[in-house]
Amino acid sequence: MKKILALLGSVGMVGATAVTVVACNKSQQDINSIKNLDKTLGLLEDNRTDTIIKAFLQQNFNNDFVGTVEDDFRIEENSTTKTSAKISSTNYSKKFKGSVDVTFTIIKQDISTIKDLDTTLGILEDNQDRTIYQAFITQNADKLEGLNQTNFSNNSSSVPDENGKFEKYKTRFNIIDSNKYVGQINMEYFVKKNIDAIGLIKHFVWPIDQNDGMIGQEIINLFLEKNKEKIPSLKRHNLSINVNEEKTSAVISVFSDNLFYKGTITITNAATF
Repeated sequence: MKKILALLGSVGMVGATAVTVVACNKSQQDINSIKNLDKTLGLLEDNRTDTIIKAFLQQNFNNDFVGTVEDDFRIEENSTTKTSAKISSTNYSKKFKGSVDVTFTIIKQDISTIKDLDTTLGILEDNQDRTIYQAFITQNADKLEGLNQTNFSNNSSSVPDENGKFEKYKTRFNIIDSNKYVGQINMEYFVKKNIDAIGLIKHFVWPIDQNDGMIGQEIINLFLEKNKEKIPSLKRHNLSINVNEEKTSAVISVFSDNLFYKGTITITNAATF
């Protein structure tokens, strides 16, 4: 019985070897010569290489493609567009040679239908387009593949916040020239206020008979006291100051890590004017 099993095993190995030899020696067929080859792939989710090749194989699943795998094909370099690509055989392919042009239509998802998008951008340095776009992209990087700043346009309007710390903006983003997304989405964000654009008192009396270190702190204290109704959240540690040599003027700057205000303001000493 053992001898019979051993003999059958040997025959099986020989048979498998024979099949392999035949397959290796079989002449490769030019892809374009295949009858009824479907070169129109229909609707695809995107135009990535693996998506196109999978669709091509599924669209042409017949006797000619039995045993064919994705590694048998590649996309010609720089051939992919939004609607077409050139598929070529690879060195791994034992059945095919040559290349074929295929076409497709990308299914674009309406961006407003994507779940859990973060549409509140928080507090931004400014309301420049590039700042808004990048904030949105960064906050939703795990949900929006392939979007960059060139895929957005917007129309924003300013709505002052009641507490006066910053301005609240609402905007509608339009998605343009994207391979994956279409549509519009409403966003909102806040912008830091420029300290020199909110009508602060800039001309007042301060002492000039103190040393440079003390006079700087004294000026900041007076500045905050006179403007406490408009900038209640600003504190001395949020500001730096540079007093001129004559002590007739000074430049107060807001540290960049402040959440509500930005910029600089020049103040003058009323005692010297």
